[in-house]
Amino acid sequence: MSKTRTLKEQAKAVINARTGRESSVPGNYKPVQSVRSQGDLIMALAKIAKDLNVKRIKQITPEIAEFYLTQRRENFSSQKSLDRDRKALSIALNEAFPRYKAISDQVLFSRAYSKKQITEITSGMRKQNALATMIAYCAGLRSHELITIRRIDEGKKTNTRTWNDDRFASRDGQLYLVTGKGGLVREVLVSNDLATQLESCRLDEPIIRIDRGVRYIQRYGIGGGQSLSQSFTAASGRKLGFSNGFHGLRHTYAQERLDELKLYFKASHSDARDILSQELGHFRGDITEVYLR
Repeated sequence: MSKTRTLKEQAKAVINARTGRESSVPGNYKPVQSVRSQGDLIMALAKIAKDLNVKRIKQITPEIAEFYLTQRRENFSSQKSLDRDRKALSIALNEAFPRYKAISDQVLFSRAYSKKQITEITSGMRKQNALATMIAYCAGLRSHELITIRRIDEGKKTNTRTWNDDRFASRDGQLYLVTGKGGLVREVLVSNDLATQLESCRLDEPIIRIDRGVRYIQRYGIGGGQSLSQSFTAASGRKLGFSNGFHGLRHTYAQERLDELKLYFKASHSDARDILSQELGHFRGDITEVYLR
């Protein structure tokens, strides 16, 4: 039985094969003109596959690739790295992807909602989506992470990271696990009231759910993923006349939580931010800063 090639070996084979036989690549890119630039694309493609937790490059579909680029943009990637990842995926999948403008290169504004606005938005949503929205606000979750939420005894947080013991200090609730970007499994804290409502939606048996081309195991009958994001945006438009997107809930969580941590520990901005970054599943303070504007 042949040994599976490493992701770097697979990426090298894919990039070399496509750039070697084609004078141009999708999206009207210029041909790859140097060994260095080709090497950069190979490394980028291998990293993308690792972040997506796939064993084979061919498992990356156009839907997954587009979702990945969207997440990279929202997580404060530079324009240069975002364009490089887009080019690597375009070559590998032989498909043109739209160019995303990096948030870091834009005039940034706060996407956070007030508590009153969140309550107003959820009043115009179905019960399952309203509950999911409140949990996301309470725990700082991404929309697709709601699909993955599970009890603390149904898995383990990623053990290759060093977790700060001060996470969730000053708050009461029940710990759950979610799977986030790059397959990182982290603990999140859900308030006791919301945890009770969540458990009332527990499915008799887990189900398989496909969201943006990614396969998830779902254990609770609540909203999540793209359909929840769309429902939230529509409800926000109806109730508020605008929408900052579902991701704005993480901005609200971050801003409120930073103030709590600074007050509780009498900590500096930097120290409180480092704790917050782990609660959000980043481990990088510079990424967390985008939520604090």
